[in-house]
Amino acid sequence: VLQHSETSKIGVATDKGFVKSDGDAYPYVALAKTTITKSGSDYETLESSVMFANSLEFFGDSLFEKSYTANPDVTIAVIDDALGRGNRLMLPSKSLSAAALGITYETANTIGSIAAIVIPAVLLIICIAVYVRRRFL
Repeated sequence: VLQHSETSKIGVATDKGFVKSDGDAYPYVALAKTTITKSGSDYETLESSVMFANSLEFFGDSLFEKSYTANPDVTIAVIDDALGRGNRLMLPSKSLSAAALGITYETANTIGSIAAIVIPAVLLIICIAVYVRRRFL
């Protein structure tokens, strides 16, 4: 159903992550599906579908959340086909990219200075003025 690129190599898991091996490069199978057919009692045909994924990360949340991968579509299509339902379940695509604020470094510093210095100073002056006015009335 799905295979890696022609330059793929098997990695070796270590404490620091995966290290690429120096083995031969060829397109490893990423997702495969097979259907086993057997005759049951009363001459009925029984089918069983088996799926193989070379990594649990193929079904992981991290890959399903990214808007640029087709993993949800491929996974749902394979599961639907394995269950004999055709392609019925469709997930709406989602975009998880955040919109940039579009402000410069100087603007951010100015806003930060106003929030940290100017607003507290103005509030302090107002509080002192109210205190003095009430104290000497």
